[in-house]
Amino acid sequence: MNTETMKLSAPWEGLKRKLAALFAQDSEVTVEATFTAEERHIDIRVENPAKAEALGYLLPTEVEFGNVKVAINVIPANKPTVASLLRTAFAGNPALKGVTVVKGAFDTNAVTYAEFEPRAVQYWNDDLSNPHGVTTTLMETLAADVLTGFGAEGVTITSAYIDKENE
Repeated sequence: MNTETMKLSAPWEGLKRKLAALFAQDSEVTVEATFTAEERHIDIRVENPAKAEALGYLLPTEVEFGNVKVAINVIPANKPTVASLLRTAFAGNPALKGVTVVKGAFDTNAVTYAEFEPRAVQYWNDDLSNPHGVTTTLMETLAADVLTGFGAEGVTITSAYIDKENE
């Protein structure tokens, strides 16, 4: 028989772990908790404003464990990230194949890759160098030319990878 004292978690710790597990694969959601004698709350920080609003409706604002109350705060980002803006702006548009955020050391200097469909597109542009007046370019070039409102810091617009081996 083990003579060591069994260590049990407080139920609010379990709640925090449940929420963290539920959103562990969601890059737009971070679960943090503060459990002290003075305050007990779980903060769910959400980068996507629409997702934050939805979670605000779906999650309770408070959970009671006997005489202990734990607040659940859904906190939308003050400013959406470029990644969340790209995902929202191109939702349902197959031109954007994906958005990847690669974090640097200690979560600094993150680079956001907007990966566009790797195909050529044509549009009429009164182009005198073409007998049909069209311009031919890649989807990533179009995106880089027109998506300039967010600034280029930390954002790379590129074509998605074509995996020929697994086609």
